[in-house]
Amino acid sequence: MAEMCITWPSEGTAKPYRSTGVFPDVPVLVLAADLDANTSVASGGAAARQFKRSTLVTVPNMGHVADYNPSGCVASLVTAFIRTGAVGDTTCLKAIPPIKVHPVRGSHD
Repeated sequence: MAEMCITWPSEGTAKPYRSTGVFPDVPVLVLAADLDANTSVASGGAAARQFKRSTLVTVPNMGHVADYNPSGCVASLVTAFIRTGAVGDTTCLKAIPPIKVHPVRGSHD
């Protein structure tokens, strides 16, 4: 399904999508991964600001789908939010290791 995200917003769209609707007054969790090349943390913040009771959680060292984090940290935050309407303890985010980057040999030799 990644192909859908790569082309959004579609060519010719002047501005990123922003709803002008009235949103319900409910708890909202917005996850923003700091290495997401498609949806920035700033865009996550803009989405969160559209709701009165939103919580923005920035997930370190993850790409576009933050809840794919293999440690289970993000999944546990989402589960807690669904059960209680609150994020709870986010200290597990600090334990998400940096992504290992290996130089491509020969490209700058």
